[in-house]
Amino acid sequence: MKCVISGTAYMFDPAYKTFNAATAGINLATATGYNRTTLKANALSGSTVTANSIANFNLSNFESTMTGYVNNLISYLRTNSPAATLEDVLGGRTLVPLSGPVRQTALPYLKAGSTVTEWTGDIPNSYKATLRVQYPGIDQTFYSSDISHKRLTIFFNGSNQPVLRSGGTTVVELVRADSRYIRHIDYVNCASLSMGIR
Repeated sequence: MKCVISGTAYMFDPAYKTFNAATAGINLATATGYNRTTLKANALSGSTVTANSIANFNLSNFESTMTGYVNNLISYLRTNSPAATLEDVLGGRTLVPLSGPVRQTALPYLKAGSTVTEWTGDIPNSYKATLRVQYPGIDQTFYSSDISHKRLTIFFNGSNQPVLRSGGTTVVELVRADSRYIRHIDYVNCASLSMGIR
């Protein structure tokens, strides 16, 4: 992004970020005492299992086993890492915060001799970042600026039909007719999503 401040053109790239090295986190299987065989045996105790279904899933045993894992994790963290952050537990990387204003007349990572393209209006769609959501019967592409700070959800309505929402607004809802899903798009809501960066 080019911004003229006091007569000087400065270049900014809000998408460019640097990170601290990734941390490994803890071994969750060890900390929880997780054992796949035990969990499966407890959950399927008294169940009828076929290649395509499970009847009489033992929810009580499953919940009890999972509660045990949670309590083991809490105990592990209290003993070994009482001040641990989520990143310390799960691993990951952290953003390196910038100190002070960054004012540069050229982006430092550009290849020597390359030219920067400038647009005076909207950025052409072919240059915008997109997110494609695919689910049986749903194939919807969003521009990142249209869904910034919005939660995307797919849930099922009372008739077990999938509904895709952005920021709580229905974008795609499927209805069942003649054993097929028919796609309905609320174009008014799609248009409202493209009003600009939120």
